[in-house]
Amino acid sequence: MLTINGKKLVDLGSRLMQLDILVSDSKDLQNVWMADVILASLEKFVIGKNNNPRAYAKMCREILEKSKFPEETAIFLKLGILNGERRLPLNLARKKLVFGIMGDLDSAISSLPEGRKKARCKSFLEYQRGVVLLESGDFSHAAVAHARAAEEASDLPGKAISLFMEELCQLKHGLSIDKPSKELNIIFSKMEERLVQLTEVMRGSNQEIQWANGNGPAHMLEACVLLNRSHPSSYLWVDMIITAAKNIGPSWDSIAEFVSAVDMDHRNDPQADQALRAVLEFGGDNEKAIAILLLVRRAIQAGKVEDARDLVKKMPQKGTQHIRAIAEREIALKQ
Repeated sequence: MLTINGKKLVDLGSRLMQLDILVSDSKDLQNVWMADVILASLEKFVIGKNNNPRAYAKMCREILEKSKFPEETAIFLKLGILNGERRLPLNLARKKLVFGIMGDLDSAISSLPEGRKKARCKSFLEYQRGVVLLESGDFSHAAVAHARAAEEASDLPGKAISLFMEELCQLKHGLSIDKPSKELNIIFSKMEERLVQLTEVMRGSNQEIQWANGNGPAHMLEACVLLNRSHPSSYLWVDMIITAAKNIGPSWDSIAEFVSAVDMDHRNDPQADQALRAVLEFGGDNEKAIAILLLVRRAIQAGKVEDARDLVKKMPQKGTQHIRAIAEREIALKQ
């Protein structure tokens, strides 16, 4: 029995999934398909509040094994398994597992009857495929996956998220192949537009904190660092992210610390160097690489080009080739 903080989640999930129905004719499928509502709530508790994606994947597996569900619901539970597994470190074994799950889901979803549940399953799969490909460094295919997720989305929040993520992937792809600044600026402007749309459609929804106040602003700050530019909303974004992190739970503690370190660098705080180096101890690969990029810039500014080169060698390899490319180009300009 899977229990977290005294809650028997498998029993709870199994009981609730028996209510798996569409409860209205609204086009906002995420608010009317009970399987979606239930798993989103459990995800918020198990992953957000308890920072335990492994337990979430296990919970979805156990619920699936415990009862017999309609095919659409069984597939959605498998999407829940994918949602948990892809959040864990993507070593070779887990990468094989995750891509295997996605391949199985491609076949299973294609056989479903047309309808809103099938559309939601397809959209959710493409979104998760986009995230996995993004973290793996396959930015161009990640952008394609998010574009497909937006096309399939039956709800405005889901469409807005995927359109925003598509532009983020395009930006990282552009940086990795050294696209001209003019083209990169166009992509950044599209990201700004997508964030406005995201904020509008999320207002009052159960995803507002996670996306309108958390992920969206965090990715905008990330884009500003990558492009080495400031933005008039950056301080507002920092406040929003840190506040959102407190509401989301422990899974966002490291993100809040990372954002604080980036903000300290932006303000040229005397403790910025220390804060950025601390990110190397607790951050994910993307956060570590960005922290190193900022340390590289600080070393270049101090005339320590050799130190900057040594820092680049410490960059994580997974999905961060665009950040390494930026650092190497900026070092080359100082030679």
